Amino acid sequence: MKSSCQTTCTVIMLGWCVLWTQNVISADRCETLQTELHVTKQKTVEYNGRTVRLICTGVVLVNKCEGTCSSEVSPSVVHFPGFKKVCNCCRETELERVSVLLQECYNDNSRVEDQTYTFHVNQPRGCACHECTI
Repeated sequence: MKSSCQTTCTVIMLGWCVLWTQNVISADRCETLQTELHVTKQKTVEYNGRTVRLICTGVVLVNKCEGTCSSEVSPSVVHFPGFKKVCNCCRETELERVSVLLQECYNDNSRVEDQTYTFHVNQPRGCACHECTI
């Protein structure tokens, strides 16, 4: 974590300014990490001449954004209600759609070998600190 001292002058009227010194800490550490997602999906199929409901499960790896980003609230005579707020959040820079295949499907607790379930999920392609939106 880096730290620096920053002096700021805010002009409140022509020729007048308010000076303050603050310790600025840069804590930006936003990463794209993989995480396990436990998924259960249902599907209805024709199986052995009858309509059955299958429960398909699996553990898949998907990306997530995790980390910290610099944010601050500082006194201000210019910004209402007396504070300047700068908020940053760790979030995706771009999303990508990926196919997920569940290979374990069950009917009444019995494994059905020739059945799978495919679906799509959006995941972060990359992550970075961005200004927060409310």
